[in-house]
This record gives sequence, structure tokens and C-alpha cells, in this order.
Amino acid sequence: MANLLQRLFNPNYMQDALKESQETYSSFELLLENTALQAQTSYLQESMTDLIKFVEDVNWERIDGWEEDKGFSIDTIKETSDRLRAMLTINPTIKKAINTRTGYIWSRGVTFDAKGGKMLDNARNQSVIFNDNAHWRMEAQLATDGNMWVAKNKKTEELINVPLNQIAGWVLDENDPSRVNYWLRKYSVRTKNFSTGNIVEKDIEVFYPAHDYTSGTVSSIDGIKVDRNMVMIHVAANRQEGWVLGVPDIIAAMFWTKAHKELFEAGTTFVKAQGRFASKVVAKTGAGAANSASRIAEAPRRDPATGEVLDSGGTAVMSGGLDYQLMGKMSGGVDFESFDPVAGLIAAGLGVPVDVLLGKSDTDIKSLEQSVVDEMMLRQSLWSEFFVALFGKAVGVVWPKIRTEPEYRRLQAVELANNTNVLHRHELRQLTLEGFGIEGDPNDLPDITDQPDVAIAKAIGDDAAKHAETLAKQNAAAAAAPAVGDQGVTGKVGKLSNGADAKASRDNPADTNTKNQ
Repeated sequence: MANLLQRLFNPNYMQDALKESQETYSSFELLLENTALQAQTSYLQESMTDLIKFVEDVNWERIDGWEEDKGFSIDTIKETSDRLRAMLTINPTIKKAINTRTGYIWSRGVTFDAKGGKMLDNARNQSVIFNDNAHWRMEAQLATDGNMWVAKNKKTEELINVPLNQIAGWVLDENDPSRVNYWLRKYSVRTKNFSTGNIVEKDIEVFYPAHDYTSGTVSSIDGIKVDRNMVMIHVAANRQEGWVLGVPDIIAAMFWTKAHKELFEAGTTFVKAQGRFASKVVAKTGAGAANSASRIAEAPRRDPATGEVLDSGGTAVMSGGLDYQLMGKMSGGVDFESFDPVAGLIAAGLGVPVDVLLGKSDTDIKSLEQSVVDEMMLRQSLWSEFFVALFGKAVGVVWPKIRTEPEYRRLQAVELANNTNVLHRHELRQLTLEGFGIEGDPNDLPDITDQPDVAIAKAIGDDAAKHAETLAKQNAAAAAAPAVGDQGVTGKVGKLSNGADAKASRDNPADTNTKNQ
């Protein structure tokens, strides 16, 4: 009872009670935030467990009677491709990696040492296979689908890039279960009758012989027509021995990309939880706290797009000594750079340097390690096989070097090579042109007279030649004219004197006429 009366008549009792209730509320609020973060951590762990199970339970298909498997089924490839195409479209990490790979492989172009004939001259073929946009799509197909099918008309040499969803099956070689003799294409054609406005949809099923099947084609298989005017060329990436289909490039980095994304989302959530309080006010008394709150409080900010109340940037009001200060660094609790090892796994799965993938500011040409160059050269070899099959004849496929040094380094190397005196001047010219990135045949020398300095020097020389010719004519005319005598005495031109003759004439008057002649 005494304690109760003491509390009731204590003037600071209400203030202490208010302080105690505020501290209790703050502790309860922090407990709720910690509980939410623990729940998110538990969800992340469960998601990773599901990913691991998904990896273990990937749909594999076995050949009856064979011990070896034949890899992913066509249905699994189609289902996975939809997800990977979405990742390539919206995930910046995957998009950067695929663009980097494409740049290494295709940015410097590809040439052929034999004429492609009407295949290269066909404008549609350029947009399907041979121009830069086609090269990006081809590389993206192997990244998301792991496979590419190109149908070639043997008569017109027109090419069709057959989509993955139109591949319905195949016929295997009876002696080699990994070799395909015929590919089944299934697609729909929609036609419109413009007079009636009716649209008619027709389903088409047709077999195309494989480009390397030479045992003689049949006219039909199970009642389905075989189009003998067409051949199908199949490109498969990451295909292992005994498999029919290739595997998408991105699938090796697919799960780590999801983990990397969720780590950033969890870190962002934690930073936002810290950012709920942007500043704090510590008042000496409860009344001061209430007064500070009324003065500093403002209407909750809202998202201009959605109108939702924003839960960041609030103010915490506490009792105690009077004080006002900003909260500490909001991102101090999350080290986002600690997620880089996960990004390294993504880079390893796609064969690109991790510094390039993360856009490090200090990245330079040294980041392109030899292992990366070798991997890109292997992909170029795969495309070289495709081009040889496409042209149907022996054709040389020429790829420029993937690794390029800065211009000044290349020119320094040319100068050092010149000092050895073992290179011909035409070879030095070729290396110099390559160093500056000048395209063209190095043996096709420009006309030196087209240079401005040479043209000016030539004009000066021509003018001097004309002047010399004119002067020569004048001298010839003067030589042909009658001679002028010396005061009409001897008929010859007298010579000039420097004064010595006058002195000699004074000293020897008898020799005067002789010296003056």
C-alpha cells in the first residue's frame, strides 16, 4: 500500500510511466521487425531447398534398353526455354552476360574464303543468318534453347530459322541413337479470305531430312510427307555424348541467378527496415517529447504513382536529454559486395569475367583471360561447323582475333618488328593498317598523287619546269644575236675590271691594250 501511495503522489510518476511505455513499444516494434526478417530468412532457405530439389529432379528421359541417357527431353527444353527467355529479357545480370558473350564471338564479324552464291545474295537470308542482328538472335537461341534448327531449300537456297516450338519429333538412325535422319516440323498456317473476311487455319506436319543423311530419302513416314526439297541443319550447344538435343547456356547459371536476386531483395528489405527512422528527437520530459512530436510531425509521404503511404523517413521521438540527430548509415548492416561470389558463379556458368559482369570501373583488357578467349573460340568452332553444313561444300570460315590490344601497343609491336629488318614493307603496311583498324586490301595501294602535299609539290615542279624552259629559250635567243663590240675597237665585249688593270696600266703603259682585251 505504501508503494502504491508513493507512486500516486509522486509528481514524476506519469512521466516515468510514459517513458516506460514508449520503451516497451519500441522494444515490441523491434521484436516484430526481427520476427519478419527471420521469417524472410526462413523463406529464403526454403526457396534454396526447393531449388536444390528442382536441380535433383530435373526431368530426364532414358532410352529403353540402354544404360546411357539421352539428356533432356524436348518437352523439358521447351518448358525451360520459356523461363530462360524471360530471364534474358528482364534480368540485367543474364542480359549483360549474354551480350558480352555475343560481343566476344561476333563483334568483329566473320568472313568466308569462298563465294556463297545466291545464298548470300538473298536478302531474307541476310536477316535470318548473316547480319549482326541475326548473329545476336542465334547466340540468344543457344543461350535460352540450347538448339537451333535451320531449314534450307536446296533449289532456291532460301533459309528458314525454325522455332523450337515447331520441332515435334525426329527419326533416329538405327545404328546410332544419337544421330537424327529426319526432323518432324509441326506448325500452323493462317490464311484470310479478304472478300469474306474469314480466317482459315491449317495444321501442317512435314519431315525434313537431316543435312548429313545420305542413305536415300523416303517419300513419307507414317503417312507424313517428307519434303525432299528441304534439308534441316541442327546446331546443339553443350551436348554430351549420346544426347540428341543440346542444353541452354543459361541453365548452368539459372539457379545462382535466382539466389543472387533473392540475396539483393533480402538485403534491400533489411536496409528499408533500417530506413524507417531517418532521425530521432530525445526530449528531457514527456511534455517536451509531445511538444517536439507536434512540431516535427508531418503528414505521411505517399508514393506519387500508387498513392500508398511510404514507411520510410519517419521520426522517432523519445524522452530523456534533449537531443536531435540523424540516424546512422542505413546500409551499414548489409555488405552488398559480399554477394559478389554468387555473381562469380553466374559468370563461371556463362563463361564471362566476373568484373565485366558486375561492371567494375577498373575493368580493362586484362580482364579477358585466356580461358575466356579459349571458350569463345570453341563456340566459334561450333558456328564454323554450322556454316560448312549450310553451304554444303568446303568453305573456309575466317574469324578475327577475339583478344585485341590497345592501338598504341599494337603500333609499338609493329615498330619493334620493323627494327628486326625481317619484314617486307608490304607486311609492315598490313600490320600498321590492322593496328589502326583500317579495313581494305593492304596490297591495294592508294594513288600517291591524290595526296594534297604531293599535288602541291607537283604543281610547284611543273611551274619550275615551265620557267626553266622559258629561260632556256631566252638564253638560246641571246646566244644567236650579233655580238656587241668594246667601243667599236675590237668587236668583242670588254671584261669587267676590279681596279687591278688600271694599276697595271699605270705601271706598264706598254701592256695596257693587251690586258684590256
